[in-house]
Amino acid sequence: MKNKLTVLLFLVCANVSFAHSDVTFKFTENKGQLNSKVLYHNKLHLGDMFLERDRFTFNMYDPTQLDDLYNKRHGAAKISETDLDPTDPKINQRGEYSPSGEVMRMHAYSMIFQGANEYPKISASDELPGYTNYSIGKNARKWASMVKSYRMVQYQDLYPGIDMEIYTALKNMKYDFIVAPGANPNDIVIEYDGVESISLLTNGDLLVKLSNGEVKEMSPTSYQEINGQRIEIDSKFKLTGNQLSFEFPSGYDNSKELIIDPVWIFSTLSGSTADNWGFTATYDSQGNLYAAGIAFGTGYPTTLGAESTTFVGGNFDIAISKFDPTGANLLYSTYVGGTDNEMKHGIAMPVNVYPLFETAIRGRMGHSIEKHQKYLGELFSPFTKIAKEHPNAWFPIERSANEISTVTEANRYIGYPYTKYMNAIMEVDQASSLIMMSEEKANHFSIPNEKRIYLHGCGDINEVWNVTERPELHKSKAIRLMGEKAFEMSGWDIDQIDFLDLYSCFPSMVELGREALDIGRNDSRDLTVTGGLPYFGGAGNNYVTHSIATLMDKLREKPGSKGLCTSNGWFATKHGIGLYSNEPYEGDWKREDPKNYQNDIDLMTKPEVDEKPSGDGKIETYTVANGRNGPELGIVIGRLDSTNARFIAVTQKESDLEYLISQECLGRDCSVNQAEGGYSIVSIK
Repeated sequence: MKNKLTVLLFLVCANVSFAHSDVTFKFTENKGQLNSKVLYHNKLHLGDMFLERDRFTFNMYDPTQLDDLYNKRHGAAKISETDLDPTDPKINQRGEYSPSGEVMRMHAYSMIFQGANEYPKISASDELPGYTNYSIGKNARKWASMVKSYRMVQYQDLYPGIDMEIYTALKNMKYDFIVAPGANPNDIVIEYDGVESISLLTNGDLLVKLSNGEVKEMSPTSYQEINGQRIEIDSKFKLTGNQLSFEFPSGYDNSKELIIDPVWIFSTLSGSTADNWGFTATYDSQGNLYAAGIAFGTGYPTTLGAESTTFVGGNFDIAISKFDPTGANLLYSTYVGGTDNEMKHGIAMPVNVYPLFETAIRGRMGHSIEKHQKYLGELFSPFTKIAKEHPNAWFPIERSANEISTVTEANRYIGYPYTKYMNAIMEVDQASSLIMMSEEKANHFSIPNEKRIYLHGCGDINEVWNVTERPELHKSKAIRLMGEKAFEMSGWDIDQIDFLDLYSCFPSMVELGREALDIGRNDSRDLTVTGGLPYFGGAGNNYVTHSIATLMDKLREKPGSKGLCTSNGWFATKHGIGLYSNEPYEGDWKREDPKNYQNDIDLMTKPEVDEKPSGDGKIETYTVANGRNGPELGIVIGRLDSTNARFIAVTQKESDLEYLISQECLGRDCSVNQAEGGYSIVSIK
């Protein structure tokens, strides 16, 4: 039988919360880098955990203060969203605010095992790959090297006939008591020392209040293995003052081993000391798991041999982690960042970058400022009409072209020339799911033929990573090449496509896709099936799964039809395409390895970038970042007259900001000079 791929899709919308990337906890041995009482150390997102012979000690940060500090650092780094002068000495070389006198408020408390064996046998297992070296202080004799980390620590005979294990389990850190046959679980008494208060909630959970926050322990799950079956045992916490024990209202079989299994809830799993957001996940042919997202500072748990073990700078980097097939062991983790030069000059948030593409596109199209503004409204107005009709759209409001393009108090400029109604909304409460299986598996489950949707062509590719190094800012050779490969695979052409969904975070992304895929500006086909990211919702809701799911419904409604969906990540950087139909793929389904055509992009001749430009030049593209009170920061990409090298520079001069918004500045003369802190400051002539 020929290989066929069947795609079965279901759209599910639900409320979701955004979490940090999942990277396992780890217990790091103490080889002299810590107080001698500490046996193992666990770095938590909001503090530290120390394992001692008779207790667990926690040192927890104030989460509100930590958020404030992050906001101060990250907000200041985004000079495009503040009134900070980039030449201000308070802004350091990395574009981050350097607060003085910041004291982090912390709260320490202990879980003490009362009446326990004074000298239990303590060991660690499930060693994690790699090791850590500690060079703390000036005394090298106190440094620690080749320090190992583990997923589990065992306490044998903590109480008579009772062992304890503390370990990581995917999304949580847990501790188990293993009660041997005949042993008495009433011996287990845990005293909470140093807490503000401790109480039992109505659902049986334990709430521990600290001066700077709270910790919750979920009510225990207890069970026994009897005749090869796991039997749940009714159990709950018993609280006497600040001492915790366990009780079993319905009893249990004392002749069998008993497992008592509470779960802590007090932090995310990354082990990172800075915020990080997860955006994507996949797997390889060996079953290893990969997760990628955004890291907003130092502290992401990189590994030996990583491409980049340090935070590059600016506002954030990409973080990529590789796990074994169980998801339990971190095999590889790295930062992937842009240049510090780009970050500190505003190439940090999509809201600042896509307008740069837009202005370059306007130049390619030969539009005046007024004509292009009207054009942008006309481009996105049909998107709002489709969103209005979509049952799961976040903003089901039809807007006219004039309403979208006209600047008003409710529709202010964000990143010029984009108004608020042209911008994707990052975080919305939506979720969707896709189910994929082989033709053979679909037959096994008796999936009706009319429900089956087939992938006919696909491709993925990365643009030149750094924006300032891209040969052209008004078009995408990467999307064009990827599209050619997908259509070659399918045997179709663009005119055969019935339903389109071009990634639409901003108008420029739609335009880049339309130009690259040879979809004419006068083409009557809709460019979205959902209403697009500014109106349906995105990008933090995993938008493309929604667009594919909606596309599947369209294809099912029209037998024999064909659909196209594109995806995008970062700054028009990571591209994907899928071609779908409800008709089976004919022949042997096989995609070309993207590595075969990625080289065509990677080996393109890139412009020279001068990171310390000085002298006269001409403006290649530009934008103005706006706050609620008006223009804040002008960002200019240009070319030096003397060398033709590309540069990026900023201005906060009020007259320049007004000029950039109101007058044609493409190709205009300018001058650029260096300011304190490594900033390039542009002046419009």
